[in-house]
Formats: sequence, C-alpha cells, structure tokens
Amino acid sequence: MLLSFWLLGFLALLTLSALAAAVMVEGRRRLRRRAGTIGWVRAWTGRGLSVALLFLLASATVADQQNRHFQYIPSFAALFGNISPNYRSGGLQAVSAQQSGQHGVGWTGSQPGTVVKIQVPGPASGVAARPAYVYLPAAYFDPAQANRRFPVLYLLHGSPGVAADWVRGGRLDQAMDRLISMGKVSPFVVVMPDTNGGYRRDLECQNVPNGVQDETYLTRDVVGYVDSHLRVRADRAARAIGGLSTGGYCAVNLALRNQGTFSVIMSSSGSGRPDHGIYTGDLFGHDRSRERANTPVEYLPTLPLRAPLHVYLDSGRTDRWATKETRHLHLALRQRGVPTTVRATAGGHSFETWRLSLYRSLPWISQRLEQGGDPPAPPPAGSTGETVRALDGPSVTAASIGVQPVPTLQLAAQFALSGQ
Repeated sequence: MLLSFWLLGFLALLTLSALAAAVMVEGRRRLRRRAGTIGWVRAWTGRGLSVALLFLLASATVADQQNRHFQYIPSFAALFGNISPNYRSGGLQAVSAQQSGQHGVGWTGSQPGTVVKIQVPGPASGVAARPAYVYLPAAYFDPAQANRRFPVLYLLHGSPGVAADWVRGGRLDQAMDRLISMGKVSPFVVVMPDTNGGYRRDLECQNVPNGVQDETYLTRDVVGYVDSHLRVRADRAARAIGGLSTGGYCAVNLALRNQGTFSVIMSSSGSGRPDHGIYTGDLFGHDRSRERANTPVEYLPTLPLRAPLHVYLDSGRTDRWATKETRHLHLALRQRGVPTTVRATAGGHSFETWRLSLYRSLPWISQRLEQGGDPPAPPPAGSTGETVRALDGPSVTAASIGVQPVPTLQLAAQFALSGQ
C-alpha cells in the first residue's frame, strides 16, 4: 500500500484540492476583510493554517514519491517499526535462549532465520553505543550444531540510512532464508551496523580528524563485539563485508585498508571514492593526502595486497552514476589482478535493484567464505571464480537468479517476499 501508485495519486489529488480550497477561501477572506466583517488576526491565522496544511500535504506527497522511487520503506507496518516477520525483540541472549528452546523440539532444518537488534559500544573508537541488526540462520539454533562457528557478513547501509535498512528495505533475512532452503547458500551470520549514528550525518565510514572515529568503530569495535558475543569464526577468511551505495564504497575502502580483517568484498551501486556533500561536511580536514588514502581508485595501484581477496561489484542498469563508478573501480582492481566479479542488475538506484542483486551476491559470498569443513554451497548457475564482466552484457533479472524464469512483477510470488 505504501508503495502503490494509488496512494501517491491520492496524496497529490488531496494536495491540489487543498490548494484550490485555500485559493477560494482566501478570495472570500479578502472580501470579508474589505467589508470589515473579519479582523486581521483571524484572517492571518486562517492563512497560516492553510499554508501549514498545504506544506504538510505537499511534503507527504514528495516523501511518498521519493519512497516509491527508492523503494525504501515497503509498507505501513515497516514505517511503524515492524521491519520483518523474522524480527524478535528482547535482546541477543533472550532471543537465543527462546529460539534454541523452540528449535530443540522437532528440528527439521527448514525453520526461518531470526533477526535481533543489539547495541554495540565503541571502547576503541570512543563512539557511543549504536544499534545493529543481526541475522542468525536457523542452523545457529540447531542443538546438533551447538559448537559450530559460522562465517559472518558485515552489511552496510547507504546514506542517509540506518541499521534497519537491509532488513526493512532490502529484506536480507528473507533472501537468506530462501537461498538457504534452495541450497545456494551455506548458513552464515549477517551483521548490519549503523555506520553514521543516525540520518543527520554521512561519515563515509571515516576516522574524521578531531571528530567521530567511524572506521575504528566499524572495524574494531563492531567486529570485536561480534567475535566475543556471537558464535562466529574470528578469522579474515570467514569474514566478508558489503554494502549498498555509500555502504558499497565503505565496504571496499574498509576492506582494502583492513585486509587482516576481511577477505571478501561486495559493493552494490557503490563507488571507488568518498562522497562530498552537505551531509558529509569536511571529512579529511582539507588534507588531500588523507583523502587520497581513502580513495580506492587512487591508492590501489600501490597498495600491498593480501591473498585471498575477492571482490563482487554490481550496479543497476539504469543507474548511470553507479555503473560508471563500478567500471572505474573494476579497472583499478583488474590492473592489480584482484579476482573480481562484475554484474549488471535490472533497475536503478533503489531497493528494488538491491533486493534483486542479493540473489546473486549472497551465493557468491557463500562460495568464497571458508566454511571450516562444512560442505560448500552449490555454485550458482554460470558462476566462476574468474573475473566476469557483465556491465556490457545482459542484466541480472528475476529470471537469471537460478530458478524458473518469471516476470519481474511475479518476483514476490516466486520468492515469497511479502509486500514486494
């Protein structure tokens, strides 16, 4: 409903009707004012209320249009906090105890995963505790796998954005459940931290001079907290990092600057350079050398590389900016011999594209994360460990994600993504 054309049309019609009514009332108000039957205080109070109402309706119409374009908040339920049917409140320990108890009886392995919200402090960075969302696969609660440690993917949101975005807008948890059930992904944990501390600032995951130490928070505090509080494998071969838009840039830059922490990188509609704008402010203290040290397309030619290192890049076919940036980043990686897979996805710079791209990137990530003796996931159709250049070829569509081809409008039915 929230993404429907009918809601946008209704809001636009309501705004135009309110505008027409305000013009008519203002005409009558002027006549009454000249006749002396209405005072100036009452007249200006009425004008103020009319302007406030028009501003409210126009803002709602513009916000709904932007939300439809980016597919950011898919439903009224999500708008008011119901981000996923898999979300469980109560904290990590309470949810783990509850889920383990439920799965201990009649375990079949087909249960959905669980999303839980945690608070991650920043002892190394000095950053105040921020929220993060964690996807735990059903196997995490299997009594027979109580000693198993899982690989982990750190998934970063865009900007403006918050930690819930990959669940609320991207439906990451539902994609993981579906791909695990199809045998295309081996279970792993997904951690979705807050990279900015809220909507008001875009930190680009930087250690800002005399400011927020965001890189330290994400690479040391968040990773350290996850290693000590979750049953995950604490080695680089079992860690991946990815993101969308600004989060894609962050994933590439953080992984290349911290190769001892991550070995697998995914960037969806990302860039090889930091953004500059009203949300970012001065991230580098006017220090060009510091900025260059955080611009992958500039520092890659001389950066020492640690193997194994694997990179996945994709962008929406109609997203010209991201496609151009993806080409530049791919060229810089290819010149250094970094194994890189590049895909084009149907769509633009929106969650509709990023939801679809997960069905390619998650199996790719699963293949490259070391599984510690567990059977590897079956490779997705057409996938190899070599560089794939698909930006000039066919787009990844709903029909090319390893199941029977279906029209785009039927993607929801095929993958059981509610509200798609």
